[in-house]
Amino acid sequence: MTVIKMSLDSFHWILLVIVIERGRVLVLDSLRKPISEYQDLINVLQLAWERFTKQQPGLKDRLEIKTDFLVRTESSRVVVSFLLI
Repeated sequence: MTVIKMSLDSFHWILLVIVIERGRVLVLDSLRKPISEYQDLINVLQLAWERFTKQQPGLKDRLEIKTDFLVRTESSRVVVSFLLI
């Protein structure tokens, strides 16, 4: 599993959790923007995945992108819950 955190500015971040064995990317966006807002990033990931899977047979052809996670707020913080399965 690979975790990549990208700070877009001081108030917005996107966390990508890449689960290679499952061909899945979990996208946690602090502002919960629609996926269309960062489609370019997803396209680059898909392109890199296609190249990677040519050398690693047995993996999914395309990445599964998951952006739907339960979010609840507790006073001044946001708690994001997600399952890897």
